[in-house]
Amino acid sequence: MSHDVQHLRRSQFIFTYGPGAILEGKNGPRIIPSLNQGLRNLFTSEYLEKFEVTDSRLSEFLKKNEEINKIRLFSIPSNAALNRDESLYIYNTYPFPRWKICYGRDSDKNHSPVLYKDERGGCPLCGSDKASATRFVAACPDGHLDEVPWHYLVHSERTGCNSRYFYWKIEGPSIAHIKVECPECGQSSSLRDIYRKKFRCTGRFPENGDGNRGSETCELEMKTIQRQSTSLRIPVTLTLVKIPYKNKLDEILEDPEFRGGLISLIKTGVNKEDLLSYVRENKGEYYHDIEHFITERGYGEFCEYVLNFTENRTADPLADEFQALREMQSSEILSMGRPVDFSVDSQLSLKIIPVRKLKLTTVQIGYFRSPYLKKNENSEVLQPRIVRTGARDALSGTWWYPAFESAGEGLFITADVSTGDLSSPDVLQEWNEKNLIHDEILRKNRSVTPEFVWWHTLSHALIRAVSLYSGYASASIRERVYSDGCHGGILLYSSSIGDECSMGGLSGCASESRFDEIWKMAMKDLEFCSNDPICHQNRISEGNYNGSACHSCLMISETSCEHRNRWLDRHVVLGD
Repeated sequence: MSHDVQHLRRSQFIFTYGPGAILEGKNGPRIIPSLNQGLRNLFTSEYLEKFEVTDSRLSEFLKKNEEINKIRLFSIPSNAALNRDESLYIYNTYPFPRWKICYGRDSDKNHSPVLYKDERGGCPLCGSDKASATRFVAACPDGHLDEVPWHYLVHSERTGCNSRYFYWKIEGPSIAHIKVECPECGQSSSLRDIYRKKFRCTGRFPENGDGNRGSETCELEMKTIQRQSTSLRIPVTLTLVKIPYKNKLDEILEDPEFRGGLISLIKTGVNKEDLLSYVRENKGEYYHDIEHFITERGYGEFCEYVLNFTENRTADPLADEFQALREMQSSEILSMGRPVDFSVDSQLSLKIIPVRKLKLTTVQIGYFRSPYLKKNENSEVLQPRIVRTGARDALSGTWWYPAFESAGEGLFITADVSTGDLSSPDVLQEWNEKNLIHDEILRKNRSVTPEFVWWHTLSHALIRAVSLYSGYASASIRERVYSDGCHGGILLYSSSIGDECSMGGLSGCASESRFDEIWKMAMKDLEFCSNDPICHQNRISEGNYNGSACHSCLMISETSCEHRNRWLDRHVVLGD
């Protein structure tokens, strides 16, 4: 049993895998099924409540974004939390893809390599069960995934043959020299030709247990792609920094069940005495705080506050975080140190604030597949469809999404002036003329402003410099870029469960002498790139997301950048 179990961290499940992902298991590739099929009898609201992640800002924002009434978050239970032996699995998986290649070397019946679908327990020629799964699957930009239709792709002409296997002929080093041949009719096709062909989508989501045909009708075409390609499944995650409560009532209303009960009562027109009686009977520990709020601000304002709580908490989560960081609000969940003023030049002075402790909640909303660019009739590139990874509990009607909480530290950098005006007019005009729009969930449909590009470019340069200075791996440092039109800022942080995130390596950089060294390293990366003059000659243009930016000077790990290494330009910061 232990040989069949593969351990994943919760953060791995959220950031890398999740439903619809192909996991390279010990015994071959496996598809991670949907939450209800993977957890099986553990997937009930009664059970998942034990592992619930409470974050009203995040869950309420998801409700609005996903247009679902009931959404709750939970962390995938661990073996230790369930008191189960480490050799036992919690989350079930299925073999995928099922097409395999047998090279005919593990038995007395030696034969040439053959490609077959493993449905009857082994190779059709030698019976060996040690064949390796094929590296290829089929996908479309609407999130569908299926086996490669080898019968269709090999036969350029229909002959009616239905062979159980194909010859896998390797005649050279490239995919053009690998041929797949039908043993019955002799028709063949090279892997290069198979790669180039598109074919009708089956509409299948294998994580839902669909059979050969999916439950959806899809008008797009599928394309062959390697199962380990990074574009096969790109997770869509959302992380919010936990910010201090404005008052005691905010903390009380964080309880979703109690908040729902209050809202239901208020909507019936309940009077103050009956509401307080309800609070005393159901949540006695909240009684004095609620009574104090009503006494101070009035019953009418209390009712309005409760009814608008969700809207106020989710109107603009980034703005709320930015305000809390700029005002240096501190509590048990967010602790900030003394700010340090750092003068860049006569026009710009930065404020460097150490964030000694912060807590975050991260949820995987869904994923998308990008085997090729999806375009409309005008050849304009369209965004791939995001497939939801949450699952619905049939009994309660609640949608549950996988999430995890983490703690760490960071460095907050801001300025009291609009940095977008510090660049040259020509560079500002270049970006403004492109009318680029954010597609990230927290900034959806907002314009990509030069000020945002300035801060985002600086963020990448500083992450690379801080990594060298502090000893952190650059992939473990993440960013958050804030821009409200008047001011901007960046939060560089490291947070995870039991990782190198709370030793003061980032917050300790908030001193004038240390940050001066980091700044010089960052500016050197911006001014000089090993790919210059080619990199420096690049300007933001139609169809591109970046100006002067490449892997040698600005681009960082995908785990660090919230914007998939887009909206970067050295020219905006350098002003040339």
